[in-house]
Amino acid sequence: MRIRLKVVFAAILLLVGAPVCFIAFAVLWVFDSTYNQGWSIGYFGDFNRTKAYLGSIEGVEINDDWYNHDITLEEFGFELSYKGDQIRLFFSEEDNARNMSKEDAIVELTRRLQEGDSPFYK
Repeated sequence: MRIRLKVVFAAILLLVGAPVCFIAFAVLWVFDSTYNQGWSIGYFGDFNRTKAYLGSIEGVEINDDWYNHDITLEEFGFELSYKGDQIRLFFSEEDNARNMSKEDAIVELTRRLQEGDSPFYK
């Protein structure tokens, strides 16, 4: 009798819990991806971290930004001024700078700005 009760309880939990979890996930995804909350995690996390790192580099002024709003935030970019030069900056989904620590990302972004490496276009 106890085993049957445990099986019934597990089935009820599964039948109720799975849809509740799915709905909660869907609501949170829509909330997070619809509007940029400014968080360093979530749908806009890479974009917000990269923007903050760029803004912390001396001589950088971000004039405009854009992103490809899809199921995931695949690409994004910035139009910025750096020491008098106008630069358009592009980050693809595979760009390593999106996932670096703050210190490493700032070093890499500064190096790219100074050398004019791809994916920067003047």
